[in-house]
Amino acid sequence: MISSRHGRPNPAARRAAGLIGCMVAGWLAGPAQQGPLLGAQQSARATPRAEVRARAMPAALSALRAAKERLAAEDWANAAQRFQEFIANYPKDPQADGALYWLAFALKRQGKLQVADQVLGRLLREFPRSNWANDARALRVEMANALGNGQVVEEAISKDEDEIKLIALQSLFEVNPERAAALAVDLVRPQSKTSPRVKEAAVTWLGKWGGPPATPVLLDIARGEVEVKLRKAAVYALARHPGEATFQALKDLAGHPGPDEVRRAALFALARLEDARASARLGELARTAPARGLREQAIQGLGQRRDAEAVDELMRVYDLHTDLATRKQVLAALSHLRNARAETQLFDIARTAEPTALRAQAILWIGRSGGESAVARLVELYDAEKTEPVKQQVLSSLGQSRTRAALHKLMEVAKGEEIPSLRQKALQYLSRSKDPEVARFLEGMSK
Repeated sequence: MISSRHGRPNPAARRAAGLIGCMVAGWLAGPAQQGPLLGAQQSARATPRAEVRARAMPAALSALRAAKERLAAEDWANAAQRFQEFIANYPKDPQADGALYWLAFALKRQGKLQVADQVLGRLLREFPRSNWANDARALRVEMANALGNGQVVEEAISKDEDEIKLIALQSLFEVNPERAAALAVDLVRPQSKTSPRVKEAAVTWLGKWGGPPATPVLLDIARGEVEVKLRKAAVYALARHPGEATFQALKDLAGHPGPDEVRRAALFALARLEDARASARLGELARTAPARGLREQAIQGLGQRRDAEAVDELMRVYDLHTDLATRKQVLAALSHLRNARAETQLFDIARTAEPTALRAQAILWIGRSGGESAVARLVELYDAEKTEPVKQQVLSSLGQSRTRAALHKLMEVAKGEEIPSLRQKALQYLSRSKDPEVARFLEGMSK
């Protein structure tokens, strides 16, 4: 099922996800007004006509229950057959409209789209005011592109309620992005009466599928739209549209006064933009932005970059800001870069930085990076270190590693370290291992 940008399923998906799960306990019980016909008191004083209805209703409910049970089991072919039989035998039943919907649903799941569409058309003709009408329209829209019914999709985009409009627009983007982009541009124009929800989704899909022609539209919305949520959606979308105009727009939006949500969206987009200058701009903001929250987000953004400049920018922030909180954020960002230069910077800080808490944080991030090179650096740190607290942190990081080199170092410490607390910590981590070599080592230590 196609979902909206916010992860909310369309009406048909909600029916499928919710009702299939509880159909036997809920919908199969039938409308509330049928209850008295099945009660003991009703049968005691029923007229002959009521007795006929009382006998007929259980048969209808039983047939419907059997069809729904096949649907719940995802036995689509048998479910479709049983729904067809129910509709043929009980065409005037109060639940005939729902049966038509589920028949179409089961046919769709078998790939019988043309027949499913015809069933939905019948539902809409015979039950125009049915509670299932919107679900039927939504399901028709989902199938329309595959059936070559592009007109159905475009009519839904221009006329239908928001939920169906979103289904139609996303499905069109997936098969014909050029046409969908043209319609989306009309939806997001300032004079359009489209709801904010649909506009926001249209902007997001323009960013994802609209290609270069969508860039000017996104830039106009990002710079000049009054509605902050729509501006924010356009700014996020620009991350997929690299180029000079995009970089300049994001650079200005991130650094100039404006709604905080828009500035944060611009930082997010800069972090993902394929432009070497983005790291320099993020570094500048990490050093100089007046609001601490923006500086922190710029640091995090640098940690998401994959270019060499990101390491240099992070170290400039580290050298400029001496407070422990900022420096710890820089260390976290360096660890996320996962490249040799960043690892070297972390190692240098782990060896020589003050205070000890900063060294411990660097050691923590080296350990979390994993791999043989990280373990080799931790072993080197342990052997060179003189202070017990730092050695404890190194052992903690080694204890999180699954490499053999880490296990061998822990065994070495457990056997030969002079400081009892360090030997005890190494044994603590070794006792958690299921490695056969470690088991033999511990058995030998116990003798």
